Amino acid sequence: IFPRIPVGVSGFDQLVEGGFPADSLILLAGHPGAGKTTFASQFIYAGATVYKQKGIYVTFAETKPALLRNALRYDWDFEMLERDGKVKILDMTTVREDGLRSNIDSILHAVTEINAERLAIDSFTAMTMALREPIDIRILLHLLYKFLQKVHCTTLMIVDVPWGTYQISAATQFISD
Repeated sequence: IFPRIPVGVSGFDQLVEGGFPADSLILLAGHPGAGKTTFASQFIYAGATVYKQKGIYVTFAETKPALLRNALRYDWDFEMLERDGKVKILDMTTVREDGLRSNIDSILHAVTEINAERLAIDSFTAMTMALREPIDIRILLHLLYKFLQKVHCTTLMIVDVPWGTYQISAATQFISD
C-alpha cells in the first residue's frame, strides 16, 4: 500500500482513500471555469498550512498578482506563506519552444531549492503549446515525472479541455497516475 498525501479538499480525501498516492503525478483536466485552479491552489495551501509540506505553484494561466488576489477570496494568504519559505509561486508566461527548457529548469530548481513535497502546474497545456509533436510532449512529461518521483514530490498537473470536446492527449493520460 502506498502512503497517501491528503489533498485538503473537504470530502475529497475520503473519496480517494485518504489522498493522492505519494510521489504521484495527478492529472486534473477540465473545461475553463471548472475550478481546476481553485482545487490546485487549495492542494498547495493546505499542504503548507495543515500538513507542513512545502509547495510550488507554477502558473502559466494567470499572473501571480491575479492568483494571489483570487486566493484571498478563500482567505488563502500565499504572500505570507512565500515570506515564510513554505510556498513558492512561479509566474511564467507561455513561451516558444526555446524557452520551454528554461521554464522546466526553473521549476526543477525551485522544487529542489525549497525541498517541495507538492507541486501544481497550471497548466501543462499552456506550458507545452510550443511543442508540435505528441512524442515531444510525452518525452517531456516522462522526464519531468521521473525527476519528481526521485525527489518525492507529489504533483497536480492541470490540463485544459477545450469547450465542445472531452478529449485530452494520450501522452498526458498514459504518463500520469
